[in-house]
This record gives sequence, C-alpha cells and structure tokens, in this order.
Amino acid sequence: MIPSELLVSAGLAASAALLCWALSLVFRAHAWVDRLWSIVPLLYIGGFAMASFGSHSRLNLMTAVAGAWGLWLILRPARQGGDAPGAEDGRWTMLRPRTRLPFNAAVLSGIVGACQYLALWMVAVPAWTVYQGPGALRGGDLGLALLLLLVFSASYVTDLQLRAVDRIQRRLAANRGATRESGG
Repeated sequence: MIPSELLVSAGLAASAALLCWALSLVFRAHAWVDRLWSIVPLLYIGGFAMASFGSHSRLNLMTAVAGAWGLWLILRPARQGGDAPGAEDGRWTMLRPRTRLPFNAAVLSGIVGACQYLALWMVAVPAWTVYQGPGALRGGDLGLALLLLLVFSASYVTDLQLRAVDRIQRRLAANRGATRESGG
C-alpha cells in the first residue's frame, strides 16, 4: 500500500501539471510550468515537514533550503527585469511555429509539463525517505545546506557582475554612437 503522504505529494504534482496545462490553453502561453517551477518543490517537501508536525529537524532544514532555492529562482529573473505578461521561455516560441495549435496544446503543454512536474516530484521524493527515518540533523546535512547557500551567493555575485558588464557595454556603445554622430 502506498503511504498517504506520498499519495498527497503525487496528487499535488499531478494537479500542478493539470493546472499548468489548463492555463496554457486559456492564455495560449506555455510558461506556466516555468512560473511554478520554483514553488512546487517547496510544497512537496513542506508537505512532508507538515506531516511530521514540524518535529523533524532534517525535514525542516530541507524545507528551508527548498524555500531558499525557490526564492532564488523567483528573485533572479525579477532582478533581470522579470517576465513580461505573456512572456515565454524561448523553447516555446521556437516550437510553436513548427506545430499546429492542437498539437501545441496537447503535446507541448501536457506532456512536457507533466514530465517537468514528474521530474520536480522525483527531486522532492527523497524528503519522504527522510520523513520515514530519524529526524536528527547530521553534520552532512548542515554541510550540504551551507554548500547550497554558497552556490546561491556565488550566483548572486555573478549576476551583479554580469549586470555591471552589461551597463559598461551599453555606455560604451552609446559613446561610440555619439562619437559617430559628431563626426569623430
């Protein structure tokens, strides 16, 4: 028999995939999977933590790390200008002209979305294994959480550096344009 916590998380994954598919049909935009990508792992892992009533320190740490990851995935595009309404990942805009609308709606949104949510669910399922075991934190747990926070920090610094380089390049391009217009 499949444990109820695992069934609930699988049902959540299936519901998220169906919701994204329905929204993509209504709005004719397939980015719904990408928009919820940062939230659902937190829901899956947080569900296991809630099932333990917050008494499982390893699951609480996993939930916090999943939350930090989700926040990073949300804030990173926001720092880069965010998604415009109706904006989509470049994959969708490349595939759409090559297929017919019914094919787009059924295959691209349904199958691709379902596969992405299955992959996300499979990433979160180890939290169920942790849920079944002892809840005490181990040194490796804290080490991996710290490593992930270092990766987030490095990515943030890299984003800042890339934005600085972009500003410098735009300024140089504007200066070159102004020089050409003045005949210099």
